[in-house]
Amino acid sequence: MFGINEVTWGEFTAFILLALLAWYGLLVSVGWIKSKQGNGHESYEEYQSGITSCETLQPIVVSSQDYPSEILPISLVENISLPASLYEETGYDEGLGIDHFAERNSPVLAKMLPEIHYQQ
Repeated sequence: MFGINEVTWGEFTAFILLALLAWYGLLVSVGWIKSKQGNGHESYEEYQSGITSCETLQPIVVSSQDYPSEILPISLVENISLPASLYEETGYDEGLGIDHFAERNSPVLAKMLPEIHYQQ
């Protein structure tokens, strides 16, 4: 219809390669032009912080005397041993045994039926 069946893989690959090179060349040239315009901000972070180019950051003095000389303990809480038993009772799990469902006319199942909602 559009001659698609006449295109070879080589022509298709060359077309894709040229299209990508043109796109990336356009991106690089737009970026280069914008960098030459000079918007006055070094980076996005400096622009957001409100620091102008005429203001400079001043260094601060930090001394070892600003910190305590004694070694502080890493853990301020005493270590408490927590014994665990492998066969600890976990309590009732609120489940129902299978025999309630297998038994005919089970009273437990009869009490549960009004609470069960189902759609047909």
